Amino acid sequence: MLFKFPKKKLVLHAFISELDKNIYTHFPVQNATKFYPDWWKDLPKSHFSFGNMRTQVTMKGCVGLYNLYRNSAIMPIWTDVAIKSEKTDYYYYFGDKKTISECHILDQRKGFKEDYFHMKILSPWLFCSEKGVNFMFMEPYWNYTEEKGFEIPPGIVDFYYNYQTNINILLMRERDNYIKANTPILMIQPISERTLELKTEMLSVREYTHLKTKNLNVFSDTGYPNLIKMMNETEIRNKCPFGFGRKNK
Repeated sequence: MLFKFPKKKLVLHAFISELDKNIYTHFPVQNATKFYPDWWKDLPKSHFSFGNMRTQVTMKGCVGLYNLYRNSAIMPIWTDVAIKSEKTDYYYYFGDKKTISECHILDQRKGFKEDYFHMKILSPWLFCSEKGVNFMFMEPYWNYTEEKGFEIPPGIVDFYYNYQTNINILLMRERDNYIKANTPILMIQPISERTLELKTEMLSVREYTHLKTKNLNVFSDTGYPNLIKMMNETEIRNKCPFGFGRKNK
């Protein structure tokens, strides 16, 4: 007799500083099922089409959308954001008056959407997961029902060597954007068949700073792959960069 054992869940740790208790309490990273689009929740499972005189299913039965939200996490924006883009520059205002933004100059993406501005919102969340698992960062496409003046480019990251969760945004010129707090801004999906288990935790300032300072700089001059190789060879850490599962010497 063959026994089928359930696969171990893939744990994603989401850490935030105690200085951001308000974000932890009111705008936490959550399982994407907490952010099913309202239009989708309001849809009936089927409707009768008088055109062909038969009952047809709606997107409420879309397996692709259902599975996407069932095994993903969503980070909502934790503050109101107002952005005004002009021809040659853009201006922004964060409602919490503490969030920081950076940008990459055009030469860093020469040839790609040069008619857009780049804006990087520095996220207070630090993610950690096991070695050998990548995650897709992408725009929560189904949550946006209206045309907007920005795009969130997708990418693949790991949270074993790098645990920043900054939000890269491409802004259309001469467009105003207002993003309300708790709007889904980033969807995180593991590239794995294992079920995602999200664990959020608030750290002391000391713990949070310790974790953040150990972050691997993706844009280091020595190159990301070389830094990973160096870290593996010197065995800087064993499992979670926060220290969970580390062997005692």
